[in-house]
Amino acid sequence: MINMADYIKETNYLYDPDSGIAQVILTDCHGRLYSGIAICAEQDNDMKAEYTGYTIAEKRAWISFYKGWLRNEIKPQLRALKQLYYSMNRSKNYYDGHYEAYMLRRAVFRLEQQWTDIENDISRMQLDLRDYIDNKDKLYKAIRAKRILEEEVDFDPYEAPEALDDVD
Repeated sequence: MINMADYIKETNYLYDPDSGIAQVILTDCHGRLYSGIAICAEQDNDMKAEYTGYTIAEKRAWISFYKGWLRNEIKPQLRALKQLYYSMNRSKNYYDGHYEAYMLRRAVFRLEQQWTDIENDISRMQLDLRDYIDNKDKLYKAIRAKRILEEEVDFDPYEAPEALDDVD
């Protein structure tokens, strides 16, 4: 499997703390831009963080990159190789045992395998993103519940116990 990170020339991170919008822009080796955006939900404004926004936006940018790579690189290559194989196969001089035919079938197989690998990576990244957002939501709910409990009990974790008031 090819390490797709080698095809990224530049990564830019942008964050607006007022609106809670994070954006990550990936630039590939051909100069194409792939963007991922994360917008803080209204109910999460009390928890908005730059790192969380960057994490979500970066995952979305990588998903966009992989989809673009399939569309712009793999699909045209595969189409051209299949057309070449079709043309060779229709020739009256075609022999399936030729080295060129073997190498062409092998190249088509590798591209098809790369296609399925990238599609699997995209679905895995989408699941990871969904899990990350769900886990953040659970964490935020737990923090809010703890805050409400502390307000109701009027608990101050930094206050010294009454039994220690006499200690110097």
